Amino acid sequence: MRYPEIDIVKGIAVIFMVIFHFFYLAYFMDVKKYPIDKGILRFLAKAAHTTFIFMVGVNLALGYQRYEVNKKDNDARFGKSIKRSFFLYLAGIIVSIFSYLAFKDMFVKFGIFHFIATAIVISQLVVHSQLLSLVGAGIISLIHLIKTNFSMLLYDKCQNIPFICFITGLYNIKYSALDHFPIIPWLAVIFMGIFFGHTLYSRAKRNFNGELIDKLSNNNVGKKIGFLGKHSLSIYFIHFPLFYFILYRYKKHFMDQTPILNPYDN
Repeated sequence: MRYPEIDIVKGIAVIFMVIFHFFYLAYFMDVKKYPIDKGILRFLAKAAHTTFIFMVGVNLALGYQRYEVNKKDNDARFGKSIKRSFFLYLAGIIVSIFSYLAFKDMFVKFGIFHFIATAIVISQLVVHSQLLSLVGAGIISLIHLIKTNFSMLLYDKCQNIPFICFITGLYNIKYSALDHFPIIPWLAVIFMGIFFGHTLYSRAKRNFNGELIDKLSNNNVGKKIGFLGKHSLSIYFIHFPLFYFILYRYKKHFMDQTPILNPYDN
């Protein structure tokens, strides 16, 4: 069973993501230096990222509830989660390869797909418990808050393991990337998604009245937004290289059409 509210929320995040990525790529491809780190563009990016990651946690909770309701083997559920994680790692590798070919030093080393794949595995420790997911989110958030007070100590420790520190989010010594989602603090968002997944749903059924959502999901706008949410992974893979190709062609055409001024011409 699909829940239209989940697809609609993800669909809105898809719209935010697509808008932001156009300006983001334009910035890094030197087409135009848009203010991607502030204002409306920063809001769109943060809203899209946080929503996607939060909804991963909600879906993990719902997936666990479905197996509980159907009394299926927990090993089968775990196996399905590992399989999903494997395909997300594969998606992350594809993104890394593509971004390396396009941007070299700025290529994605541990982006959103790498992170979600890792988070799914780690989340198996708490996905069954509303309390554990909340406690886990609190612990990770606390670590994130206090690690700034130990920045010099972390800097020294991370000299020998820079990539591990980069992945975990403890300290980034030398890596730059187009897309980076460290385990700290983003795993806390996954755990909060699990917590609210168990709060809003029980035994894979809503704990709230969804009549208004059902009506919204059945009109034209709701259907289109839900369609985007349902196919968010495919849209991610399509829109990013498409935008790159469009901006690349635009930039090449613009540069070819721009005359080179001769400093000796009067």
